[in-house]
Amino acid sequence: MEFVTKLSAENSGAFTVVDSSPSHVLVLAASAVLLALTITVLIVLWRDRDRTLLEKTVWSVIALLFPVIGAAVVGVALLWHRARDAKRRRGPS
Repeated sequence: MEFVTKLSAENSGAFTVVDSSPSHVLVLAASAVLLALTITVLIVLWRDRDRTLLEKTVWSVIALLFPVIGAAVVGVALLWHRARDAKRRRGPS
């Protein structure tokens, strides 16, 4: 089953086709949730009057780098998995 989303802009005279799979939609939704959580964490952090400027800065850097590090780890894991599957398909060497 192929999942295709088509968007059209009638007023501009343009027609845009966006092909996406359920996994792409899931990644987009997860990214939006992660972005909202990061923004919420930063707002709550900077409104806290009990933390020093240094603490706020360090935690802000951690909050901003966490999604980047997570995405890098997931990317490496996916590449490793893909390489392992390709090696299995080739057979013993």
